[in-house]
Amino acid sequence: MAAFDKLVLALDDPGLGARDEFVAWTRSVATGDGVGRAEVEQLADDAQRAHTRKPPRFFAFASLWLTPDRVDELVEAAPGSTQWFRVRERLAFDRSARADEARPWAGIKKTTPWAPMAGVDTRIWQGRYTNHGVLAGTHHATVVRYRQNVVEATSDPELRAISELWWTNTEDLVERFYASGEAEQLVGIDTIGFVDAARAYPTVTTHEVLRIGDARTGNEAFLVGE
Repeated sequence: MAAFDKLVLALDDPGLGARDEFVAWTRSVATGDGVGRAEVEQLADDAQRAHTRKPPRFFAFASLWLTPDRVDELVEAAPGSTQWFRVRERLAFDRSARADEARPWAGIKKTTPWAPMAGVDTRIWQGRYTNHGVLAGTHHATVVRYRQNVVEATSDPELRAISELWWTNTEDLVERFYASGEAEQLVGIDTIGFVDAARAYPTVTTHEVLRIGDARTGNEAFLVGE
């Protein structure tokens, strides 16, 4: 069976028309050849304001698992003002008990492209990012799924990772993001050593799986270069 490259496209055009065009384009791509899996997200405006209290940088995302010959084609074809990221993914945990089906997620999702702290060695921050998956599972008690992505190639060299987290409802994200005050402190202490918070762009979204299939990337190792 073929291995696929995972391509994440991020729309940074705030116009509602641009968002609609981007989502419609992603739905069309999902039905085409060379696509192992496809997912789409749109900004959840009210939840974004409630959780982050700041305007988003991105307004929609497409995650596409593609045969390598289609990656460049779709990067060029993406509508609107779009950043692209070819990533290596790792599922840190999944306790959602959700069947893998092509349908909308009933809850809410947060996708955060981010930059590592300047001066931190690549293998150091990637190793800390991997270990953070264990910490997040404990101290973000309401998170039901956590997928980590390290960027291998991109149109925006500032951003080197993308974190994806799922909740079953908006209240768990907004009101119960941390398990406790102590949990908030521990997570902050952990991330301050490798995440540049000023260059992290949390985006609260609705999420839909458009196509399921073989999403294997063929890359069992998470760290770039392994």
